[in-house]
Amino acid sequence: MHALLLDVSESHYRKGNVGVMGQSILFPEPDEVPALMDVFVEWLYHAQSDCRQGVISPLELATRAHFYFVNIHPFEDGNGRMARVLTNILLTKHGWTPALISADMQEQYFHALARGRSGELDLLAEFLASSVACGLHGKYEFVKHLRTVDS
Repeated sequence: MHALLLDVSESHYRKGNVGVMGQSILFPEPDEVPALMDVFVEWLYHAQSDCRQGVISPLELATRAHFYFVNIHPFEDGNGRMARVLTNILLTKHGWTPALISADMQEQYFHALARGRSGELDLLAEFLASSVACGLHGKYEFVKHLRTVDS
């Protein structure tokens, strides 16, 4: 999926250290990434089961998965995009509308992630919920447009 998203022929976990432009975040060392991704996939499997059983909500699942993935930062490029795709896959798989996260929301997004790194995921959950509302509004506007075209 990562290769498809970046329009490259193949995708591999990163071989070097990475950073986020304008931020000083320490991500795991490259040699730790494969094991961390194995743990992430195992966690995600169980978390989805918890979601299906109603132990956690789809929003909580998507928030935690997004945060978990983006903090492993397994690829040299495209980690944020992959995290957003993963978020929307999880939301839609569990009956929610996709989150619509536009480029002009980047500052809010980075702020929510920074708060998450201090142990508070509520702001990221609120950000994603707001992005889902944006997605619903976009669907509403599209349907409204279709109705005027059909008239």
